[in-house]
Amino acid sequence: GIIGGDVEIKGVPSMYQESLGILQGIVKKGAWPPTSLSRSRIIRSPRYINSGVETGPATVKNMSAYDGQRSQSGTFVVANEDICGGTVPKGNSLFPELPSAVFQLEKMLIEDNDLSRSLSTHCAINRNAEYVAHYDSGIAKNQSTSLMVGMGDFVGGELVIEGESHRIQYTPLQYNGWGCRHWTSPFVGERFTLNWFSPLDRGDLTSSGAEVARTRTEDAKADVLAPLHDT
Repeated sequence: GIIGGDVEIKGVPSMYQESLGILQGIVKKGAWPPTSLSRSRIIRSPRYINSGVETGPATVKNMSAYDGQRSQSGTFVVANEDICGGTVPKGNSLFPELPSAVFQLEKMLIEDNDLSRSLSTHCAINRNAEYVAHYDSGIAKNQSTSLMVGMGDFVGGELVIEGESHRIQYTPLQYNGWGCRHWTSPFVGERFTLNWFSPLDRGDLTSSGAEVARTRTEDAKADVLAPLHDT
């Protein structure tokens, strides 16, 4: 089975042990799932360190170095089945131990840091993913911010929000990913991040008429990002 948090990981704060242990177990088994096409468009393609062979589109250049193959990097999502109320992502069935661990961690981070937020419905799980400048898609539901934290043994990899760098290694950060451009600083090592958020689902969009607002918001974001991708 997947390695859980029953073995102490040296140098890691206790509250992160279970989540990090499960994720490292997924990597050890070679079971990291592929990244969706839509998300892969905003992640820099990794290259093999030794050969220097580009594994992604020639126009996308990597800024970070890491150990491991491309199949062991990227992003997927799990949901809090107790409150999400919609379709459950595949990550829940692939790694049944993971959702309870990461949402329990979110609860502890909220309590320990006296954060003004409710528990999230979803969590994006990332390994060695270097994001280019982007806005999060969709609209927030019942909370205006996401919560992110980094785990693992890495150097660099700050979350940059509108040009301001924020250290997130075992340091949780709330930010407005829907309203602010954000990206990942170059890094070396093994970098995991957890990003908790609560998006409107399709039912919410239909019943509330929020689809029109979502479309207008996405168009505005595209206008801001377009010049960056032309250079």
